[in-house]
Amino acid sequence: MNTIQEVHARCMEDGDCWIWQGAMASKKYPAFKPAKDGESLVRRLVLRLDGRAVPDGRRAACTCGEPLCVNPAHLTHSTVKAIAKK
Repeated sequence: MNTIQEVHARCMEDGDCWIWQGAMASKKYPAFKPAKDGESLVRRLVLRLDGRAVPDGRRAACTCGEPLCVNPAHLTHSTVKAIAKK
């Protein structure tokens, strides 16, 4: 996938959320078969495509509380510790 529109095409809309309809990694993270760049987690890809790459040591996180949401407006990067508190 090379564009946010390609990601959106693989989602179902539920309100403002884009609910991922593809594969899952570890049974809880939106994922897909990696391209040549090795990216396989959809949220990380969406943030990169949106110009907000996830820095090393951080994770892509969803702010809306929907575990399968990949809407770029609902994504940010965070620490593992902060995500675990939610």
